Amino acid sequence: MLTKLAIAVVLATPLGAQATVHGTVFDSVTGKPLTGAVVTVVNVRDPASTARSATSDSVGRYAINDVKPGAYVIGFIHPTLDSLGLEPITRRITTAAAPLLANLAVPSGRSIHDTFCKASDTTGALIGHLRDATSQLPVDGGKVIAQWSQIGFANGQLARTLPTYVVTTNAEGWFAVCGVPVSTSVAVQGVSGTDSTGTLMIEVPAHGVLRRELFTSKAEIVATTPVDSVPVEHLRRGTGRVTGVARDAASGKPLGGVQLTVAGTGISTTANDAGMFTLANLPLGTQTLLARKVGYVPDERAVDLLANTPASAEPSLVTIKALLDTVKVVGKRVYSSDRNGFNRRFKAGTGRYFDADMIDKIHPFQTSDLFNRVLSVKVVQNGFDRVISMRGVFKGACTPNVYVDGFPYRSFTASDLDNMVRPEAVAGIEIYDSPAQAPAQYSNPFSECGSIVIWTKR
Repeated sequence: MLTKLAIAVVLATPLGAQATVHGTVFDSVTGKPLTGAVVTVVNVRDPASTARSATSDSVGRYAINDVKPGAYVIGFIHPTLDSLGLEPITRRITTAAAPLLANLAVPSGRSIHDTFCKASDTTGALIGHLRDATSQLPVDGGKVIAQWSQIGFANGQLARTLPTYVVTTNAEGWFAVCGVPVSTSVAVQGVSGTDSTGTLMIEVPAHGVLRRELFTSKAEIVATTPVDSVPVEHLRRGTGRVTGVARDAASGKPLGGVQLTVAGTGISTTANDAGMFTLANLPLGTQTLLARKVGYVPDERAVDLLANTPASAEPSLVTIKALLDTVKVVGKRVYSSDRNGFNRRFKAGTGRYFDADMIDKIHPFQTSDLFNRVLSVKVVQNGFDRVISMRGVFKGACTPNVYVDGFPYRSFTASDLDNMVRPEAVAGIEIYDSPAQAPAQYSNPFSECGSIVIWTKR
């Protein structure tokens, strides 16, 4: 263990006639009761023969019966403490011939942050262990890399920078990345030699700490065949497999027609009418599962694919309408007929645009056919898939960033677009050849390529 941090213990007046120590174990980082914590009390005078334990239930409750009156030490162990690099300091309690209430808790996120990082720092921390996906043993001397986009002034002009922090894991595989901004998308990857995780997008909550175990693995690299101006992609493959059921977040019911892929693999599938799906031949380790369906906010979550261990996931998709209904705007609405700003940008003319009338006149067979009318964009058959390629600013071809109804879609191909959005459902398309040309909200800070923004009539 790396440090010691006191566990909060709240004692109350004895409540009854039985000699019982009871209470609740709480995880202050997640704000939820802690299940499976092993709580132990040991008599100070006779520690060898008086240890008694109980395990907290699904709501964090525990009870240790038949505790004789006297002075005891109380504490608990749980994998959560290990992942945070914490060793709880035990506390003394005094029991009588009556129940004693002793509530225990993992320290708050801010307290944990201040233990490993600067106490006055208002940024957050990413804490956890780096492990091998095959053996599940800790990785000593591995690297955890965190990078995010930051806009500031340089030489009197607005400029984008990409702060990058790299930390090394200790012998137990433990790491703490300090200085991470809270409530901001951060790209994270774990690396050990030629082994690595996928690239995850995480967000440290406002309380200052995110706990995440990371698993690395060696992946088979498959290079796509270069066709025309399509850039060569290096896709990661392996023996991993994930199954699951996609669901509607509001009702909890299975959701069919959801497209699923694991980022960086080029492998995708569509959930059946019962919402069930299977993805195979995936690289082992911590990867990113992407789920998307027109009319829903894309769901992006980390999945741990471990050797000889079945992996499952239940993507939960929120409708765009439900998301927007949570935002209440009071006051006079400006541009009420142009909520997403498409018409304003169309008139400004900084990109290439297609509105519904233009699309109707062109009458494309598939939505991606519209890209054939833009010199900087091409749709090319690459193996079994059709990919979108854009002329890059600093190098040859690149893969554009795609947004549908304002939401980013990673690993998005022309086939995905045509399956999701029919031409008659398109209200408008915006094409920007470079990050500088695209509006800030539709520009990927980690990409040097331009953007394609698609609006549907939904």
